[in-house]
Amino acid sequence: MAEPEAGSGAESSFISHLIELRNRLLYALASVGLVFLALVPFSAEVYTLLAKPLMDVLPAGASMIATDVASPFLTPIRLTPRVGCQSDAPHRHPRGAPVQRPQ
Repeated sequence: MAEPEAGSGAESSFISHLIELRNRLLYALASVGLVFLALVPFSAEVYTLLAKPLMDVLPAGASMIATDVASPFLTPIRLTPRVGCQSDAPHRHPRGAPVQRPQ
């Protein structure tokens, strides 16, 4: 029977940490993706809700303008994943980052 190498315990610990990191990243990506898919049909309303404070302080008769051809369509769609990340943060980090305490 072969003797295990001296560093194999540390290596297996490192691999288990990488697997845990991969699982957490996949769960985070999946949860943000689900929130994004739920918010896409309401992207115009989300944009209007978040743009309202800016619209309230604009001078009378002024409006926001689009400086790119696709901006009126893409801005609400680009905003939706950001809102998904922010609204899903408590689900992804219920206790914050786990703290490594010395033993």
